Amino acid sequence: INQITQYINQIKNRKYDLDINENSEDELSNLKNELYKITVMLKEESEISKKDKDNLKMSVEDISHQLKTPLTSITIMLDNLKDKFKDRVVIGDGDKIVDTYPKNKVVSKDEKIFILTNSKNIEIPDFIGYSKREVDTYKKLTGIDITLEGNGYVYEQNKEDDKIYLKLKDRYVEQKKNNEDT
Repeated sequence: INQITQYINQIKNRKYDLDINENSEDELSNLKNELYKITVMLKEESEISKKDKDNLKMSVEDISHQLKTPLTSITIMLDNLKDKFKDRVVIGDGDKIVDTYPKNKVVSKDEKIFILTNSKNIEIPDFIGYSKREVDTYKKLTGIDITLEGNGYVYEQNKEDDKIYLKLKDRYVEQKKNNEDT
C-alpha cells in the first residue's frame, strides 16, 4: 500500500515514469497494474495537451502578426494622408463615416475634405475663411440651415435663435483695396 501511495504522489507531481515490476495476481498487484494503465493514459494526454498548447500559442502569434502588419500599413497611410490633406473637416464625433466630399475625384492639397460621421452631435465650426462652395458643401452634408450674404469667402459669422448667418466677400477685392491704400 505504501508503494501504491508513492506512485499516486508521483502522478500528482506529473511524474509518469513508474517502475512496476511485480506481476502477481493478488489484489494489490491488480491495483498497481490499473494504476500503471491510468498513468500511461495521463502521460499521453499530458503530451497531447502540451502539443495543443504549443500549437495554440503559435497560432495566436501568427494571427497577431497578421493583424499588426495591415494595421501598421493603415496607420502609415493615414499619417501620410493627414500630412497631405491637412484641411479636412470632420463633422460630428461618431465612430463611423456616413458621407464624404468630394467623392470619386482627385483632390488637390488645398481643397477641404469633408467627412460626415454617424454622430447626432454636430458642432458648428468657425467658418471664417471658408469659400461659398465649401459652406454649401457643409450645408448639403449636414442639412443645417445657414444663411449666406454675399459671395467669395466668409469674413463674419453670427448665430441668432439657432440660425447661422454668414457674410462673405471676395478676397481679391479686399486685397486690391488694401494695395491701393498703401
